[in-house]
Amino acid sequence: ISAQSKNGESDAVNLLIKKEGVMITTYDSVMTAGNKSTLTVISAQKSQGTPIIITSSNPNVVSVSNYTLNALSEGVVMIAVTMGNYSDSCKIRVQLPTITGLKLNTTWVGLYVGESTQLVASLTPSILNGKEKIVWENNNPSAVTVDANGLVRAIGEGIAEITAKAGQRIIEQMPNND
Repeated sequence: ISAQSKNGESDAVNLLIKKEGVMITTYDSVMTAGNKSTLTVISAQKSQGTPIIITSSNPNVVSVSNYTLNALSEGVVMIAVTMGNYSDSCKIRVQLPTITGLKLNTTWVGLYVGESTQLVASLTPSILNGKEKIVWENNNPSAVTVDANGLVRAIGEGIAEITAKAGQRIIEQMPNND
C-alpha cells in the first residue's frame, strides 16, 4: 500500500498476508535498555483456547512476561511466538540509553601522603552503571595518582583535581583542596 500527497510526497507500507497462523506485528525493532514494550500478536486461528507462547532467545537481554517485552541489557534477541503448529518471530535490538548524568560519591577529600581513597562514579540512568567506561583524569600527578577504577593515592603535597568522564563529555570534577 502506498500513499502520495498533492505535492508529491509519498510513503509506503509492506503487507504480510497469511491465510492462517499467528503473526507478530513488529519486525526488526529497536528498544532502549530499561524500557518496556507491548508485543502485538495477531491470530487467524478459529479455535479458542489455543495458548500463545512467547519466548526470548536471551532473557538476559529481553525478558518476556505475557505480552510485555522488558529490555534489560544491550544485545540482539529473537522473540518467538508459537500457537499450536504455527509460529512467527521478530528480531529486537536493545541499545543502551544516553548518559544524562554522573555523580561522584564525594565532592572533597583531604589526604595525607601515603593515604588513599576510592572514588565511585554513578551514572544516570542507573542501568548504565557497570556498562559504560569511566575515564579518570588527574591535573596534578605529582600530588596524587588515580587508577582506572577511581582509586586515588596521595604521593606528594599539593592540590589536585580529579575528573571523571563518561561518553565523550566531562560530567563532574572533584577538587582536592587540602
